[in-house]
Amino acid sequence: MVSQPGPMIFDAEGELVWMEDTYGQALDVKVQSYRGEQYLTFWTGVDSGTFGTGRYIMLDPSYQVYKTVTPANDLEGDLHEFEFTDNGTALVTSYHATTADLTPFGIASPGWVYDSIFQEIDVETGVLIFEWRASEHYDIMDTFARRPDSSDRDDRAIGRERKSAWDFFHINSIDKDSQGNYYVSSRYMHSITCIGPAGDILWVLGGKRNQFRDTSDGKATDFKFQHHARIHENNTLTIFDNGKYDSKSDNAEYSRGIQVQLDLEKMTATLVGEYVHPSKILVGSQGSVQLLPDSGHAVVGWGYVPAFTEFDSDGSVLCDVHIAPSITWKLGWVKNYRASRTSSWVGKPATQPDVYLRPREGKVYVSWNGATEVSRWLLQGREGQGIHVDLVSVQKKGFESHIEITNDMPTFVRVVALDKQGNSLGLSEELDRTVGNAPSEVFKIVGVGVFIVSTVFLAWVLRRWIPGYERVREVVHDIQNKRFKGGMLIPKRLSIAKNGIQESDEDNMQDEEDFHDDVERGLLSGRSGATSVEELQPLYRQDEA
Repeated sequence: MVSQPGPMIFDAEGELVWMEDTYGQALDVKVQSYRGEQYLTFWTGVDSGTFGTGRYIMLDPSYQVYKTVTPANDLEGDLHEFEFTDNGTALVTSYHATTADLTPFGIASPGWVYDSIFQEIDVETGVLIFEWRASEHYDIMDTFARRPDSSDRDDRAIGRERKSAWDFFHINSIDKDSQGNYYVSSRYMHSITCIGPAGDILWVLGGKRNQFRDTSDGKATDFKFQHHARIHENNTLTIFDNGKYDSKSDNAEYSRGIQVQLDLEKMTATLVGEYVHPSKILVGSQGSVQLLPDSGHAVVGWGYVPAFTEFDSDGSVLCDVHIAPSITWKLGWVKNYRASRTSSWVGKPATQPDVYLRPREGKVYVSWNGATEVSRWLLQGREGQGIHVDLVSVQKKGFESHIEITNDMPTFVRVVALDKQGNSLGLSEELDRTVGNAPSEVFKIVGVGVFIVSTVFLAWVLRRWIPGYERVREVVHDIQNKRFKGGMLIPKRLSIAKNGIQESDEDNMQDEEDFHDDVERGLLSGRSGATSVEELQPLYRQDEA
């Protein structure tokens, strides 16, 4: 399970290739081509739970920031989309609170809604090329979102204040085809809208304004709360159909990835592909479908559930991966907004390979965060001012590999990263194998000691909250400081046993059996709460000696 949020890359075997936590939460991590070069892109910022406010990052193959992109007109970058076009531009989303007529919901003017906006901007200059606003084209009454005046809504301020604006549309993806048409997915309209270059609506698939006849018994147009609509050749759409809003909604049985074939002359929609998780996962937010161009395979990301699955062209599962234990899936501790696969990314980090050596272990550990071309690790060594000589090499296995260190090796060692042809890709720092660079174990020992002491102290502080503790303590204290009614001294050493009281040997004990029975009954009653201290007190009297 991942310990920190951040963008991640895995190889085909599921091994970690790269992770960076300095950006914090990162969504829509993918490789995109811009002006003939490959870039790793993602959104980072603050996620409100509905939309994001942040910026878009472009990393070059050395994982250095090439450019940071933001929307035009002082809008905040939303988390839902950052997509390059073939023209060197970028499609981005943004949310903006604006006034609207919400009197049909019993809200006096002005009411407040979040307007869903998308822009096409020039990546290099940030100049706005095109902008579209949902409020100018969609009636709020077409929405499937929970109404502001709904009786099962917890927040009664929705729609009445700017900070509690109502999200009636919820844009969550944009795509653009070679003809200049845009494709917008609206979660709360249950629709995919095709928008012409001039901003006019050409057609709507799904929702209350659906214009297509479904030839697949409703399975091509009955998607709801969907994400990640993408247009492909021959007017084929891929869509992630969530099928769920929340626990109060009329939800589907499971979420699915779908392929829908559109006939724009006959205005028909036909389901030609469907991808369902082996466990029939139902997720209320996020998700993605990616068609791999050469194989026809589909990679489906399950969004709120941190998992992704690759299907072959027939819909059979090829692999299924999750990055958090399945028992945590419903808790939302780890999420994966979208998943994508690529074979074109070549990572060449600007850093050195990392090495870790503790002499007593006899091993040097090596890794190189983000390096994709390493095939083997070569250990080299030298004595004094001599030249480095090759000692031993090992196959790279997983994110971190190790090489055995022996006493007959030179004093100074380093590790070289080699590609498949044996070429050097990078060198680690040089280490004295008799000293190493691992942190002192003194800190580890001290840390363990502090943990033990802290645990014991905490248990001592919390002891009074242990069920029955105070009751038993009160009764034992009362017994130890009073005389038995018959004039017998109570033993000063008592131990609570599983079945009552065990007495220590004491001199001058009289009627020991009766005394033991009385005390046992008193303690057992006290622990069960059936007898109060006041009820026990008549059995004892103060020492008159």
